[in-house]
Amino acid sequence: MITIPREKFAEPPVVGPRESVRSRAKQLNVRLRLPNFFLLSLSVGATPLLVDAVSAKEVPWIYKARPLYIGRIGNLRVGVIWAAPGAALTSVVMEDMIASGVTTFIGVGTLGAIQPFVETGDIIVPSLAVRDEGTSHHYLPKHEAARPSRKTFKAIVDSCRKSARKHYTGPIWTTDAPYRETKSKIRHFRRKGVLGVDMETSAIFSLGKYRKVETGCILVAGENLNRTNPPGPFYRDELRKSLSHAVDIAVESVTNSQTTILRQT
Repeated sequence: MITIPREKFAEPPVVGPRESVRSRAKQLNVRLRLPNFFLLSLSVGATPLLVDAVSAKEVPWIYKARPLYIGRIGNLRVGVIWAAPGAALTSVVMEDMIASGVTTFIGVGTLGAIQPFVETGDIIVPSLAVRDEGTSHHYLPKHEAARPSRKTFKAIVDSCRKSARKHYTGPIWTTDAPYRETKSKIRHFRRKGVLGVDMETSAIFSLGKYRKVETGCILVAGENLNRTNPPGPFYRDELRKSLSHAVDIAVESVTNSQTTILRQT
């Protein structure tokens, strides 16, 4: 049996994201001038809503199959990119963004609710993500918690309260194997107070902590796994209105985050 060596988090990789991004950008003649703030679409339905919300236009980027958009919230340049599905893909996108100067990420997507009181369309702001996927373990030790950055989490929660939308804050569970979300696991996490399950958040928080960048997520309950048998698809058109509310909160959160930065300088 071949074992996996213990991770040495301070050891540099064979190829780092900065070298990789610069090499690809040079080959494609792309200029690396990205905004500090990026909105990560974690659901196919969120992408057009985010693009419209910040009046974004597609710009040349190193991914041909994954467009990058840049728009504005007031005078602030803001980027949008589809960074899903799954923790591994999200981490690659974020690494390339960070290597290009991005310092704040807010993810907008969906999750499956596991608490009976969470209704379809309710907004969840994760305060912690259980690390039941493989990617985060390459960024943080096994027993270190995956949490959003305090400033961005507060900005999102304040924006939720200002919007008066029904929302919950608390832990969620992130997995990279949605077809292994068993009844026993759901019961276990429900007893622990976990609100729902997604595929990206724990990696976003872990990578953010490792790279020392700001992170936060706003997720919409797509279905309740206690009631849906079998569960519905990851995104349905009925969620458009709720996702639109989440996008509005994300935009307001960027404004709140920027205001906090200006006060600190």
